[in-house]
Amino acid sequence: MKAPELFTAQDRERISQAVKSAERLTSGEIRVFIDDHCGEDPLEKAAFLFRKLNMEATAERNGVLVYVAMQDHRLAIYGDTGIHEKLPAAFWQDVVQGMGDRFRDGRYVDGLAWAVSEVGRRLAAHFPAGNHNPNELSDEITFGGGDS
Repeated sequence: MKAPELFTAQDRERISQAVKSAERLTSGEIRVFIDDHCGEDPLEKAAFLFRKLNMEATAERNGVLVYVAMQDHRLAIYGDTGIHEKLPAAFWQDVVQGMGDRFRDGRYVDGLAWAVSEVGRRLAAHFPAGNHNPNELSDEITFGGGDS
């Protein structure tokens, strides 16, 4: 089954709402990319997709991509330069671990919504929303075909 077929319209909306809720707390921008396969290191793939999606164009360089390759059971979170200056690598590993724990139980939507919420919560400490908080990137899930 292809990645888009694994998520109902209700699932997609729940994940999109998690992104919107997280982004209300922070000026950071969060995107979710779900692939079928990842034929390389998932963090390298996430970095490639981050650039392909033009996520480095945010004003504060505080975009985050949550990447999942469903068939290969590979996960990664990639943050822009502004974020890596403020959040340690251990934070990303903890979020990937928590998401993976939920995935192992078959709770994919819970895992993604939780990961997005955790990222938003942590970003808020360093990149608060402020009075002017434009939505610079799409909140919708992006699906790849495995060779994105």
